[in-house]
Amino acid sequence: MGIGTLPDWIIAAANIAMACAAAYAAIKANSWFKDKIKNTAVDQAFILLSKFDELKLRLDLFHLDLMMKTSYHTNKYKPNSTETNTTKAVTMKDVEFDIDLINALERNLNKIHEDTAKFIRSIHNTERLGFEMKADLTEKVTNSLTQYSRNSWIHINYYKSPPAFILLTTFNPSLGDNDKTEALCTLHNELAETEKLLNRKIQNIFIFD
Repeated sequence: MGIGTLPDWIIAAANIAMACAAAYAAIKANSWFKDKIKNTAVDQAFILLSKFDELKLRLDLFHLDLMMKTSYHTNKYKPNSTETNTTKAVTMKDVEFDIDLINALERNLNKIHEDTAKFIRSIHNTERLGFEMKADLTEKVTNSLTQYSRNSWIHINYYKSPPAFILLTTFNPSLGDNDKTEALCTLHNELAETEKLLNRKIQNIFIFD
């Protein structure tokens, strides 16, 4: 069996070179694609963190507004800067809330609730983008935001009650006091702690494929 002519060898060598070049190109393309996906994943992760920061700021402003326009008047909320050892008695006049102000709080909460639901859905649907928030953080963020929203609705509805009922239940909580100041302040503090966890390096927050 012959070893072939020189042109045959040249053609064979060229074919081998082309095959190697094609394999190299495929490897480089695959590497580029993976890098592209990872870079996109990192960008999307930063966008999610920015959305949380925006939502947290809105919740901070809402929380203070809610407390000052509701439970501050029933002595259940005292801002640190004005807290004193003396507590004045709550009167009927204190619990005659302006329904327009309460409705405005409710409208604001409705917008926050919608954006909260969108954000929670976002952090649970990132796998297709090549990353996931760590399970413990996902649970913490989801629970804190969901519970804050839920308790806010209950709290606002309570302060839409007739003044006589609010006054009665302020002094007799067992009769139907649905003021959620304590729960809301606890959840607000939990969100502040979560915010600190989300201010760490991104690799401590997300898992990238």
